[in-house]
Amino acid sequence: MTIASATLAARNPLDICIDDAVSHSGVLMAELVARARRSLYDVAHRSGQGEGSAAAAQARQMLGDKATFFEDEFPSALVAAMQHPRPTDDLLQDPFYRVAEEGLREPLDEFVALACSALGLAAVDAEANPLSPARVVQAVQAVADRTGAGPAVNGLWVQHFCLALVPELGAEYRRLSAMLRDYAVLPMPRATVEAVEAAALMASAGRDEPATPVPAEAAQRIAADIATWPEMRNVPDVVRDFVLGPWAEVIAQAEIHAGNTHGEPTDPDGYLALVRPLFWSAQPTLGRADVQRLLVTVPSLLSRLRSGLQSIGYPAEQAAAFFRSLDDLHGIAARAAGSSFATRREPRSLSAPADGMLPAPLQATAVPSDESSSPVTNRVSVAAASQVLVPGAQLAAWEGGRWVRWELSWASPKGKLLMFTTEEGDTDSMSRAGCIRRIVEQRMHIIPDIGF
Repeated sequence: MTIASATLAARNPLDICIDDAVSHSGVLMAELVARARRSLYDVAHRSGQGEGSAAAAQARQMLGDKATFFEDEFPSALVAAMQHPRPTDDLLQDPFYRVAEEGLREPLDEFVALACSALGLAAVDAEANPLSPARVVQAVQAVADRTGAGPAVNGLWVQHFCLALVPELGAEYRRLSAMLRDYAVLPMPRATVEAVEAAALMASAGRDEPATPVPAEAAQRIAADIATWPEMRNVPDVVRDFVLGPWAEVIAQAEIHAGNTHGEPTDPDGYLALVRPLFWSAQPTLGRADVQRLLVTVPSLLSRLRSGLQSIGYPAEQAAAFFRSLDDLHGIAARAAGSSFATRREPRSLSAPADGMLPAPLQATAVPSDESSSPVTNRVSVAAASQVLVPGAQLAAWEGGRWVRWELSWASPKGKLLMFTTEEGDTDSMSRAGCIRRIVEQRMHIIPDIGF
């Protein structure tokens, strides 16, 4: 993997999805043209031999003639509309657009919620969606204006394009939402106020509600369901045990807090939806096949996992042990396919490292559970390591029974994911916490702290 591809991987998942939408917008336009032409055909034949029929037939014929032009020009027009959106006051008065907007409500709401989550917003904001229906229609109008057709034909085109948006743009929103979920982006957690108010309303109405499920029973039910998933077959044991144990408790706790008293899976905070991205990322052969997706997914994935464990008061020491094992799996996958480093390093188990794992006499002291824990007596402190871990830093890493030189060649925008280039030109990625842990354990040193 090149440094350039790693830089791309550090981008926000929403930016990646929007770029993908633009690259596929020619295909979207082809589908819109086909649907608009079918719609115009229906109008032409329903209108008999009147003026409306002739206008619809002419618009359909001209749209067919200009189909390739629409497909070629639409991507650039869409980019322009996203960069320079026009006021939507007039558009909102158009009955055809209002029909389209109403028909798109469900897939659009889902995509907007995911987009806002990807951007880290505190609340859902429709303006955070650069691919809004209004901007798509603006792009359509811009291309139509460039065809040279008259206002009457353009007006018919835009009307029937609006009708075509419901199935086609709706499908595109669903595709992009699935992409964001693949990057471990989840909708903002649903507020529990509505669930509490609904429970109170039902109680006041005298309805009998079943008893709230015992959390342990709910967790067992969830774990039993996940255990039947076909993805479970190839998941490493450490991840399988984690998901069927503490993570099932996290999911159950979220459901109960959201007022789920019926035992039906609602996944209010998106913790169940996080399981499949976790399974995917924990299998090095899958992650290595799509390193860009891995590097984008991991920071959000780890953040959500830590948040979920905190919600059930999971012991920090056990959490740290799991994340160390997960970090090893991610580290193997992030290496370039065929790299010698992928075969030199095996994932650690949850047990303590065996004697002699570290280069004598520099045996590691107790590993802190995170970067701000107890002071270390080693030569490089956590604080000092944090300050020097910037692109260009030179380090010595203990790999394969010898010291090798690494250069920190890239860091994610928040500095939580690092990528190193070796003397052989290979790349090695790891979390910032994992790198600092190696320095604390003296399995990695900052040059010129140690000579070769």
